[in-house]
Amino acid sequence: MKKIITIISIILGLTKICMGQVTSEAIWTKSDRENLYEDCLSYVMKYKSASQDQRESISLCYLEKITEKYGKNDFAAKIEIELKRIKESIITECSKNLGIALLIEEKKEPIPEPKKEPIPEPKKEVTPIASKKLTKKDSLIGKWNSNDKFTIEFDKNGKFKLQYTTSYFTPNTGGLVQENLKYGDYFIDGRGVVTLEMHWSEDIGNFKTKIRYYTKTNEYKLHDFNGDYFVWENLTYADKSVQFNRIYE
Repeated sequence: MKKIITIISIILGLTKICMGQVTSEAIWTKSDRENLYEDCLSYVMKYKSASQDQRESISLCYLEKITEKYGKNDFAAKIEIELKRIKESIITECSKNLGIALLIEEKKEPIPEPKKEPIPEPKKEVTPIASKKLTKKDSLIGKWNSNDKFTIEFDKNGKFKLQYTTSYFTPNTGGLVQENLKYGDYFIDGRGVVTLEMHWSEDIGNFKTKIRYYTKTNEYKLHDFNGDYFVWENLTYADKSVQFNRIYE
């Protein structure tokens, strides 16, 4: 009889342990909740009509709705299309409850103006530097070292590469520029203004979307130019002047 009682006790004990493990695995942990919040916050970034505080409020509402309505294991078992529809439905519900309009900014087509007789004026042309026969163009081609922790290289085909010598985090997003490199096309006009059409990608450290791609056009006025040295002034952002010295390889 004692043996039977002992066996029953062991079975009950093992059952409790197993149930405890299952219960533990089904609980939404702090890490799980953070992941849900960050996932939603990344998703609602596309809604330009909402402020950052409003996006955060929607993400907190989303977090509470998911953890109240679904068990961790049930939620994890759902397929991608189910998760997408659940997310969109709850975000819509939360935004309505919070009184937040979610609109994706659309590119507006310009309204055509009434046709006017054209007034003749001198034609201004900006030609790719590769096809412009200027002494400055010939001297600009090559690799240059700046006093602002980057080098820049111009080639004869109108392409450039701007390489930072240390890890570079952009001030607009705080993202780390991939390979510390910006690149693109460059042009020069008769005023000695160089236009850079820059492209680069950033690691923004976000849970859902790590890499984002950017394009920007800057203009720089060249000063004190000679074959081995020049200074440029950032006309786009009225930035400080940067000095360059030619690198001979």
